[in-house]
Amino acid sequence: MVAGSGVGEPAPQSRVTNDALRDALRSTVEESGLFNSVHSQGRTDYELRALIFSQQIKGGWHDTGTIGARYKLIDAVSGKTVWQDSIVTDCYSDVNSIMGVSAQSDAEECAMQKNLSEMVDELSKLSL
Repeated sequence: MVAGSGVGEPAPQSRVTNDALRDALRSTVEESGLFNSVHSQGRTDYELRALIFSQQIKGGWHDTGTIGARYKLIDAVSGKTVWQDSIVTDCYSDVNSIMGVSAQSDAEECAMQKNLSEMVDELSKLSL
């Protein structure tokens, strides 16, 4: 079992909130099949913590979203850190939109999905 939590608040200009991160993290870990079950609270074998430490949108011909997140997997019984990493991903959007709002959201969502995918790839290398 894994418990997920967002720790701290993302940067004020960010659009990916702790709630959105928690929901995406839970969904991604559930879909990965790395753990037998995933719970957001209660007794678990592991606790997975995530913190967005950086979010940026860069405009231009294509909006580019960049997300930096720190992850930590903790053994719930011993309290010891089993794995931790900081992952930075970026993704550009070619979505056309008025005022760039849709393209910015698309770029941010893409960068977050890539970040979570890399986190799952790293977790899959562990022997748990």
